[in-house]
Amino acid sequence: MKICLINPPFVLHETLDMPRVFQPMGLAYIAAVLRNNHSVFVLDAVTEGWENLKKVDGQNYLGLSIEKIKEKVAEINPDIVGISSQFSINEKSSIDVAQAVRDINPNIITILGGTHVTVASESILANTCVDFAIIGEGEDTILELIQVLEDKEHDRLHLVKGIAYRQKDKILRTPSRDFIDNLDALPFPARDLFPMEKYFAAAKAGRGSRQSYTPSSRWIDLLTSRGCPYNCVFCSIHLSMGRKFRFRSPGNIIKEIEQAIKQYKIRHVNFEDDNISLDRKRFGQICDLIIERKLNITWSLPNGLRVENIDEEIVKKMKKSGCYRVFVAPESGVQRVVKEIVKKNLDLKKIEKAVILFKKYNIIVDGSFVIGFPGETKDDIKNTIKYAGYLKKLGMSYAGFHIATPLYGTDLYKQAKADGYLKEGFNSALLSPTEPLIETPDWTAEEIKELQKLAGWKVCLNFWQKCFIVIKKILYFPFHPSNLNNLFRKIKKYFFKF
Repeated sequence: MKICLINPPFVLHETLDMPRVFQPMGLAYIAAVLRNNHSVFVLDAVTEGWENLKKVDGQNYLGLSIEKIKEKVAEINPDIVGISSQFSINEKSSIDVAQAVRDINPNIITILGGTHVTVASESILANTCVDFAIIGEGEDTILELIQVLEDKEHDRLHLVKGIAYRQKDKILRTPSRDFIDNLDALPFPARDLFPMEKYFAAAKAGRGSRQSYTPSSRWIDLLTSRGCPYNCVFCSIHLSMGRKFRFRSPGNIIKEIEQAIKQYKIRHVNFEDDNISLDRKRFGQICDLIIERKLNITWSLPNGLRVENIDEEIVKKMKKSGCYRVFVAPESGVQRVVKEIVKKNLDLKKIEKAVILFKKYNIIVDGSFVIGFPGETKDDIKNTIKYAGYLKKLGMSYAGFHIATPLYGTDLYKQAKADGYLKEGFNSALLSPTEPLIETPDWTAEEIKELQKLAGWKVCLNFWQKCFIVIKKILYFPFHPSNLNNLFRKIKKYFFKF
């Protein structure tokens, strides 16, 4: 069959961050498993139109226009279109593409997959332009589904595990599929079907994702493992990838890097794992092989790493093998919040030791903090800001302060919904760590937003940067005693301690 896989335009509400180009790894794996038996075409609408950044109806739109997508799909004339819906925040864009396909030819079968589809299959299938939803890990599922469709044996659809579909007026969901244990058995992502040079061009122009983690514009994203055994209340990865830690062998990983170096002359790798350091021995072997093969690359961990298995020996290997930047995630500076509210099994003392080690070996280390959990007080948040300042003194380069995001299917979402804490107007388009969507008796959404700004000011800016901002505000501030009094109150609040 002829199959077209689409990464839809990246569309974000104008109050949120600007959309950026990213390498859609899930789609690249799907392309790799399909092309052995089918004709596969890829349309990465974000990257193909990366220079087309515009405002549309109060949203920042990055990528090809819907009309251009229609033209390209019509040229391919596929039997099936598979659309990635990885992020809840980009749900509408995925549905718009599915509707565009339906407008071209109502006989084209549309399949949506991705993390968001896994947790929101019913709302996805409420759109009649979508025929099937892939639930969870997609490689084996889509192969079996397409085989059933190719054989026109629709009476066997209920036997395909891991899908949801409509039957008359009902939405049916089949049993879950077992996760893939042997990740080495998967083919490498089909990067040759993607516009690699355009990823590099976008990164060079400052429009790539993970920009601060990527010192070379010739880079790839790479996954060495899947699954997370932990229980953080805000995380949704286990819903699509399971709780069992499944991993690729070091040799298999190095072969993929070597292939990318040979084919695309890449100089940098972003390991996008959730738990690359969970198996300390394997992590060390990956570093050892990069050194032994003299790959001469840099690499980063923009998705973070667990610090429990980090010691001086492993940090030495990381540095020698080309580690450029990492981030650690204490989430809160209050141990009680970490353990009882975030439900993260983490000792903050280990974060401190890791920061000191990374600083010692000149590896840039960032910290990730999340504020605004139900049960967290304003004093807890202020103590988190102080703790971030303490880590900065120990050697942390930058602190990212994110607002707790109630992603669909997470314990945080369930708790906030059950307690009536979801902010009025809650919807998929606002699911971002920059947007407060929870309010509790302890604080309002506006107060959380103000605390996020305060945290960035106190921890991320140095004295001279603060002075520059204040002077600029004074120069452009309309002269009036009440205005000046307000400004001086803010200066006092932001420059001095709580």
